[in-house]
Amino acid sequence: AHVNDVTTVNAVAEPGILESFEDKRLFEYPFVYANFGDRQDWTLSEEERRNLKAYLERGGFLFVDSGIQAEFLRDDPQFAQHHSFAEWEATPELKDAFKSVFPEKSFQPLKRSHPLFKAFYEGLPDTTVLPDTVRDYVIKEKWPDGTYSSVGLEVNGRLAVLAMPTIAMGW
Repeated sequence: AHVNDVTTVNAVAEPGILESFEDKRLFEYPFVYANFGDRQDWTLSEEERRNLKAYLERGGFLFVDSGIQAEFLRDDPQFAQHHSFAEWEATPELKDAFKSVFPEKSFQPLKRSHPLFKAFYEGLPDTTVLPDTVRDYVIKEKWPDGTYSSVGLEVNGRLAVLAMPTIAMGW
């Protein structure tokens, strides 16, 4: 509802669910959300690679909610992603998956000045309103150096894949 209210995007309240990128319905959606932790193996099949390449080259957008883990959880495989986006890296699994789709491309950190972050709102939320128990974590880990801890992959001169930490928790 909020997206519909503040943008010209006509967001549908009931999303379609794709079992994999092999699903031909992929091409029916201009925006696809994928939760990194929901997929056990990010090794893409040949059909998934073909579909993703065509989808992204034709203007599709893939948002990967990559998760972010506290340092003390990173070495335990049961906790999904094992690093922080404060380190400015996509997970090795995500890097490898997209290297198989676009061998010449790699994920790059998105700076605060990226147009994505200025489309409707600008600047980071006010951290003074956060509880003391999480303020330091948010400032140092989630927004290191005043950034948004995001990486992207460009296709045909535009952001086509965005990987960002734990948006689902905000939703």
